Amino acid sequence: MSEKEASEKDYEEIVVKLALSNDYLKKLNHLIDVKRIFSSRAEAFRRALELLFEKYKDALSEEETS
Repeated sequence: MSEKEASEKDYEEIVVKLALSNDYLKKLNHLIDVKRIFSSRAEAFRRALELLFEKYKDALSEEETS
């Protein structure tokens, strides 16, 4: 194998590795974004349940005093 063929092969390997690394980083970034979205939705859901229970507690205490 000539030196030119060897350098072309090395170049191809580097390009493939960089492309795979870039794809991996994009997927990782996407997962982080999804987790953030999920976390904020989970937090909103938790807060909604807290408000619901507070209203339920208030309604029960009003019935007891009536």
